[in-house]
Amino acid sequence: MFMHWSESLEIGDPVVDSEHRYLVQLINNLHEQFEAGQEGTSLAKLFTHLAKYVRVHFGNEETLMKAISFPGLAEHRVKHKELVDQTMELSEQYMEGEGCITEETVEFLKNWLLNHIAGSDMKIKEFLTGERPSSVTATPAFAAKSGSDFKVCTFCGKSWQTFDDLKNDREKVLKGLQRDSTNHLYNLIMFNCSCGTTLAMFIKEFVTQTDIPFEIEEHGGTGQRPAYCLKAEEGGLCLEKCACLYTRKILKALGLLL
Repeated sequence: MFMHWSESLEIGDPVVDSEHRYLVQLINNLHEQFEAGQEGTSLAKLFTHLAKYVRVHFGNEETLMKAISFPGLAEHRVKHKELVDQTMELSEQYMEGEGCITEETVEFLKNWLLNHIAGSDMKIKEFLTGERPSSVTATPAFAAKSGSDFKVCTFCGKSWQTFDDLKNDREKVLKGLQRDSTNHLYNLIMFNCSCGTTLAMFIKEFVTQTDIPFEIEEHGGTGQRPAYCLKAEEGGLCLEKCACLYTRKILKALGLLL
């Protein structure tokens, strides 16, 4: 894999951390398509979606920083603007045929994301206390189009009115699963929409949308990991609480079982 996620990159806010994991996946997909020689429409869609989502993510970060009275907000906004401008400029040049995506382009995106998380964003961590402020809202990688739709692709506008519509969509392709190390409700299921764009959904988004009973397992931090554990291959003791079994049931229902 081109870019690996590490729990050491988590700042402690489940939404921001999940968005970082999603951005890592988008950059991995961009590199994957680049290596496969997909220099056409497919690569353009991924690159454009990445550029647009960078702007969405930075907006969400700034909303959180304002809510927790983070003193470095002004400086952070300047860095965000610089990164957004750079990414959007690269996207526009590529779409207008004035430039091309090279190995250096993908390396640049990888490095700025890692440096931004490990450097600037990690400063937010010490100002996070307890649960996320209830007043803080975020624009997700998936956004509801209206009250009648279950979910809508934020890139091409394709909609699924119900969970069953999404489940029965045979054009979706699993891209990966990203765990949240402390709160499995923020586990991310990521798959490609028929337009080729990678989309992500929190496990918690399925809790009220399916007839699969939600369950949090309590292991007390003892005992060996069960076979369905999302990190069973790592061995060692199980987490105190997890939603591994529920996550796997959702994956199976979606036809995306790993």
